[in-house]
Amino acid sequence: MANAHFPNDKYVGEAVYHIIEDDFHPVLGFFQRNNGWLYRVGSSYSPRPGNFLDIQQIFRHILYTVFEILDNGMVESRELHITPLDWYFRSGEYVHAFGDYERT
Repeated sequence: MANAHFPNDKYVGEAVYHIIEDDFHPVLGFFQRNNGWLYRVGSSYSPRPGNFLDIQQIFRHILYTVFEILDNGMVESRELHITPLDWYFRSGEYVHAFGDYERT
C-alpha cells in the first residue's frame, strides 16, 4: 500500500496504490472488494475569488480510479469523477455539479 496526499487550501494532489489480497475481509467497509489492485489519482484546484459574487471558495476536482483483479490482471472497473462546478458562498449556500463515468 502506498499513499501520497498533498493537501493545502488552493491545490490538492493525491496518488493511491493499494493491494487488497484475497484473504482480506472488509468488515468496516473501507474496501468493498478484495483480491485486487486499486489505483487512484486525483487533483483539486480551489481558489478563493475575493468578493466576486460573494463566493467564499470555488472547488474543481478530478479523480480517476482503477480496480484490477490480482489473479489475472483484468481491469474490473474504472471510474472518472469530475466536479467542474462547486461554489460555496459566504451565506452558507452552495452550487454543486458533477459528472461520473464508470465502466465495469
